[in-house]
Amino acid sequence: SVLPSTWQRYATSLEGMKKWYLGRPWTIPWEQLHITLSIFELMILEYMDFMFLDEGKKLNDGTLLLAAIGALSPQFSRAGRENLFPRVCRSLQGWRKVAPAGVRMPWPFPAVSAVAIEMSRRGQVNMGMLTVLTADCYLRPGEALELTEDQIVPAQMQLGAAYQHVSLLIHPTIYRKSSQTGNFDESILLDSRDRPWMGAL
Repeated sequence: SVLPSTWQRYATSLEGMKKWYLGRPWTIPWEQLHITLSIFELMILEYMDFMFLDEGKKLNDGTLLLAAIGALSPQFSRAGRENLFPRVCRSLQGWRKVAPAGVRMPWPFPAVSAVAIEMSRRGQVNMGMLTVLTADCYLRPGEALELTEDQIVPAQMQLGAAYQHVSLLIHPTIYRKSSQTGNFDESILLDSRDRPWMGAL
């Protein structure tokens, strides 16, 4: 299922391509463009050139455009995309090499701590602790909100040095829900050297 906000992003992306197309001397009406795949792919390639060279758009914008085409036209879904648009897929690979997608850096921990303290001051103690936990474990918001008590694995001192830390079990197999990268049963230490007090939370 696609969220309404994602549909809106898809629509905005396609509207940008349509506006660009209508401003060019193409002879095929916009509504009939998808009928001839080779011409449709050529148009997408030229628009991606425009996005990268003239507008300075990033790789994510090109990927979003292709996802929008697939979402609004099922025949162009991800399953058959490489066969239908091989040159577009290769152009995205080239785009990734020339201008790799940027990595979103986390907030500095002092800033996260300040936000958590302010939440606690306003009576939102649990939300403050969750904010600190989310930042320390580098969790996605959805992952943090879905945590349950049984995902906290206590330290087992009697088993030796390797088991002296409290840990967090992310995406347990029993829940049948993997991470976005398809992984299950990922462990994150809470009693790290930098913040040994995390396990007590």
